Amino acid sequence: MEEKEKNYNEDLDDEDLIPTPPDGGWGWMVTFASLVCSFIVDGIGYTFGVLLPVFAEHFEESKGKVSLVGSLLFGVYLCSGPIASGLVNKFGCRPVTIAGSIIASVGFLLGSFAPNLNILILTYGVLGGNISNTHRLTKLQDTISFTIL
Repeated sequence: MEEKEKNYNEDLDDEDLIPTPPDGGWGWMVTFASLVCSFIVDGIGYTFGVLLPVFAEHFEESKGKVSLVGSLLFGVYLCSGPIASGLVNKFGCRPVTIAGSIIASVGFLLGSFAPNLNILILTYGVLGGNISNTHRLTKLQDTISFTIL
């Protein structure tokens, strides 16, 4: 018996002992991309407090009115989940994420050229917040499908 076990262990290579990932090894890349997406989306929302005094001074408005931009960014971002979920179910993760990235980029770019606070509320707050939710939903769904399935 000892001789049989010895022969079995000699036949195994190191490559035979390492399990093959079910996703071909791309699960870590998807997880890393989700982390980067979290940094970008959450960074936009959580750094608004730093931008608040700058926006108040630039637009010569009260901090209360300027804070509406950040509030709408988070409010629309959190309330648009059912819409983003329906789009992902109908079209899939990839097209929704790509469209969301393009629309959010355009919204934030237009917000940087906003001539007054009302335009900034519309572009940065509403448009940017509405589309940013697609990133969170699709990265969560991609991470779950690549790591669990």
